[in-house]
Amino acid sequence: MPESMSVPAPFDDAALRKIAQPPNDPSTEYGCVFPLGWYESLLQEIQQRGIVALTYSDLFAHSDDRDWENCYEREFKHWHEHIRDPQATYLLIQHDVDFVPDFTKRMVALEALYGIRSSIFVFNRFVDEIPADSPYDDSPYVVDHEFFTAMQQRGFVIGYHQNALSVTKNLEDATQQFANDVMALREHYDIRYFCPHGGRAVEIDGRRLHNFDVPVPDVLRDSLRWVYNRYALRYSGRFSDGGLRRVNDPQHLQRLNLAGFLNALEPGRRYFALIHPQLWGYNINRAYNPALSEQQWYQQKLRDFG
Repeated sequence: MPESMSVPAPFDDAALRKIAQPPNDPSTEYGCVFPLGWYESLLQEIQQRGIVALTYSDLFAHSDDRDWENCYEREFKHWHEHIRDPQATYLLIQHDVDFVPDFTKRMVALEALYGIRSSIFVFNRFVDEIPADSPYDDSPYVVDHEFFTAMQQRGFVIGYHQNALSVTKNLEDATQQFANDVMALREHYDIRYFCPHGGRAVEIDGRRLHNFDVPVPDVLRDSLRWVYNRYALRYSGRFSDGGLRRVNDPQHLQRLNLAGFLNALEPGRRYFALIHPQLWGYNINRAYNPALSEQQWYQQKLRDFG
């Protein structure tokens, strides 16, 4: 690993390398889909190609646009005309921390070592919505606030992964839960951004509602931005490993090759990658998505890094 930007103790480079190292016995940790060593190789490529890693704070440092219903049209126009370097390639990496926050900690430690910053979205309250056959059926949801606070000091963004409807199961209470969650997380972080968690639908009065159906509380509309899942910023291309368990379409499975996505990035444009850290580790569970296991590119990545 290369020398990185300075990180305050107790999370200096030596500590970050220790966090990121493989377990002595990978079979003892939660099952995953993609080898973390592959992700490190992709970070190396991002660094070597000089791809500019953006965060939401970078983008809104130059814009006061809060019109998420129109996907921040003013922000994108201003960025495109006045901020971007036509010779540079831009990438915003987002992590939704649905399970196993320690996997996110490990991935973020790697990013910090390579001087690459991401935007990380965490729950305030975890709701057990895990399928019976999931590798995360007994995983704790314990967020290391000391670590992620230190990463925020180094330019990473911490946001709220909004699961208020999943918590309350009714729309009326969900809006208050939304506000309570943000206030609780703001005791640790500078929460300015949120995205709704997918999660299971909640049936209310014959309607199937999701977390993205919860309105933003009035008290937060001037201090919070909705940045993904229903409303999002504008990009030239997107990658997501979300919803992986349900993917069977061969073309979709081919698009899960993150290396192929990176290879297609072009100068003068900005791109988005949603990466769920719980899917990346050392104990590969090939049964997670049998159709993916049949993909030749995936088999090759397991041979190279598994």
